[in-house]
Amino acid sequence: MSSEPFPPIPRTPAPRPPTDRLFERLSSIDHLPTLPAIAQKALTYLDDPELSMLRLSKIIEEDQSMASRILKVANSPFYSRSGKVGSIREAVLLLGINGIRGLILSMSVFEKIEGHAGTIKLWKHSFAVSVISRMIGETLRMGSLEDLGTAGLLHDFGKVIFYLDFESWMSDVFDRDKNIPDWRFEEDFFGASHAFVGFRLSYFWRFPSSIRIPIGWHNNPVRAPSYQLESAIVALADGLASMTGYGLLEAPAPDSTMMESIRILELSDDRLESIFRALLEDLPKLELPEV
Repeated sequence: MSSEPFPPIPRTPAPRPPTDRLFERLSSIDHLPTLPAIAQKALTYLDDPELSMLRLSKIIEEDQSMASRILKVANSPFYSRSGKVGSIREAVLLLGINGIRGLILSMSVFEKIEGHAGTIKLWKHSFAVSVISRMIGETLRMGSLEDLGTAGLLHDFGKVIFYLDFESWMSDVFDRDKNIPDWRFEEDFFGASHAFVGFRLSYFWRFPSSIRIPIGWHNNPVRAPSYQLESAIVALADGLASMTGYGLLEAPAPDSTMMESIRILELSDDRLESIFRALLEDLPKLELPEV
């Protein structure tokens, strides 16, 4: 008898996800997981043409967990220089309407998918990109800090749809050849990238183009139809977050998208070095609000 071990049984690959299901999902993309009642109430009220900051603050205060997390963000040194935001009304005024909308939406949805593999890392990455986008915008005096922070927070939000509807295939995404960018793999595997899905999501949630475009083109800012500088800032923040330990992968080297963003922003080596130095100094102070 041969002493050779039995050859491994080849794993039958799972059938590819039907792309028509993804596009069917996209056609009703506003139907995300059922959000907590107060979150839904606040998001609905944000569309009221007679919006009152005081009324919005009172709605948010009905959910103490949400209120405390928003206050934690507002009191972060990245948002409040004084660090003395004591009320939700002050937080709303500081973060702005789109900033509050993005926080409520992202916190509520990430809370719903918390048990899925990789979502905590995705949340940490998203929040870090938000902070870094604001920081770069402030340093370069480019764009609206509120819009940059919101676009950074939601730049990977399209991945939520993959986590929700295609969870059984997410291991294929995680285990892909790491030389292939996730968005290129998604286009081939799912039929659409997370950036495209995020762009559609931001449209249905009524974010302005200054937020939608950077979300949709953060992987390819040179092709952004408008808001190219903002798209490049979010793209650069995405790469810098990964290089400083807040990535979905472990500390990759600068990639072509980062280099493209540096060219678009016309950053000198000295300017880029000062941004990176500030990140290394300030990011250890980053306290992530829980989802």
